[in-house]
Amino acid sequence: KFEDINANGVQDDGEEGLEGWTIYIDVNANGALDGPETTLEPDDYAEGSELSNVIPEATLSAVGPKFATNRNAVYAAYKPSVAITGDHIFVHAYDSVWHPEEQLRVDFTAAVNSVSIDVASSETGAGRLEIYDAEDNLLDTYVTQVLGAGESETMFLDRSEGDIAYAIAGSNGDGAYAVLDNLVFSSWTEPYAITGPSGEYSITDLPP
Repeated sequence: KFEDINANGVQDDGEEGLEGWTIYIDVNANGALDGPETTLEPDDYAEGSELSNVIPEATLSAVGPKFATNRNAVYAAYKPSVAITGDHIFVHAYDSVWHPEEQLRVDFTAAVNSVSIDVASSETGAGRLEIYDAEDNLLDTYVTQVLGAGESETMFLDRSEGDIAYAIAGSNGDGAYAVLDNLVFSSWTEPYAITGPSGEYSITDLPP
């Protein structure tokens, strides 16, 4: 892949290769690099259901100074006045909102390429999503715009490297409380490659 300055379809002298671009085969012709999505939606579960280990692909926990190991479970709660989709949201043992020192952690059974979660503010504030690799390195951060009471936004991060081991979501720490809803994550299965220093790439193991 290269910067085709004169748009003639040929790499001419002075047109540099582009490093770090993701090239993929769009098998399902939807215009996006993707694979099967896993969704954990509180609306699919009854009031009070524990969601910590309800799906095999991920484990949910509440993290922060107040949570002992036996009080860090995550539940579905019927809160239609603040829910973003439907009428249930993610909650923990102490409250139905996530204070600045209370965060939702999602550990993936196998590393994923993308993760998203909906956030709303109970006051004026912002939501925050962080993703980490298996060595606890912070890979990327998403911070929403300032949300008024009841406003919501979908926080989304992706990595072509497919190395997201866990994610942490909650308030941006500006004093406002966060409401969390509708977790979605995905591992890309369409063939892809990332361009090298000179724009070179190779996609192997293509289906017949």
